Amino acid sequence: MKKITIENLRADDAYNDGISFVKAALDAGLDPALETIRQGQFSYFRWLVVEGYDLKHLRTPNFTWDDRGRIRSTLGDDGVSISGDYGTSMSGEAGTSISGREGRSISGYRGTSFSGEGGVSDSDEFGKCASGKNGTLIINFNSGKYYRVKVAYVGEDGILPNVLYELDDNGDFVRADRPRDFPILTI
Repeated sequence: MKKITIENLRADDAYNDGISFVKAALDAGLDPALETIRQGQFSYFRWLVVEGYDLKHLRTPNFTWDDRGRIRSTLGDDGVSISGDYGTSMSGEAGTSISGREGRSISGYRGTSFSGEGGVSDSDEFGKCASGKNGTLIINFNSGKYYRVKVAYVGEDGILPNVLYELDDNGDFVRADRPRDFPILTI
């Protein structure tokens, strides 16, 4: 695991704006990884996870590590939950869940879930989902008689990777408008 330093970021070909962000945090005496979360810079955080930077100091009740070194993250309503590759992130009503490659993102009612390549994005009623190549989208809905689950697979039936989907009134997957705070991720 690498320490977050300007030298290491340059060696890993980080973008200049990412280097500037980390430098500003370090100059202010702040933890750059924690600042990426506080300020909603999810693409920076994900990059740090993917590049193998040491983030194990980030331990809160909602952000922990499992015994295999994978991030586990859970958050309540309206929150943002992030996990790395193979991790699981969960958020409540109107929350946003983001996971990396082969991760699982689960969000509540009207929530939004994003997962990376081979991942699973699962949202409750009126939710939205996106996943990377070979990913799975799951949205729960009430048919009036039963509570149902609708599943789509990226690469089948016109479902594209890294595109946000929701269910229409007929229970079919359709492209969704991007929310105002849509994270810019390469997943």
